[in-house]
Amino acid sequence: MPTWDLEERFSQWPEYKHDDRGKYADPSLKNLLKGAAKVQNLQVEIGTEIDGVQLSALDAKGLDELALFAAQRGLLVFRNQDLKDKSPEKILDTVRHFGRLHVHSIII
Repeated sequence: MPTWDLEERFSQWPEYKHDDRGKYADPSLKNLLKGAAKVQNLQVEIGTEIDGVQLSALDAKGLDELALFAAQRGLLVFRNQDLKDKSPEKILDTVRHFGRLHVHSIII
């Protein structure tokens, strides 16, 4: 069984100032939802299902609107994504739009 060494310490992460990309978004979400075939709220206050939008094809404006929409709805479900066909570098570049990637210190 894995155990945790209570004496083990890790270096501190360097200082980082997060920039919330949602504050740059167009509230109409026109870049995010322009190709959407279906946008359906799952509950009144939380969750939206979106079909017809490829996350891998969004430009910076669309990604900013994605950040805003996620903050507003709390949960977004995107159907029929093509991410399995994209390179790891493309996926990481898309995710980096939202800020620094988190790297876990230990893998057990």
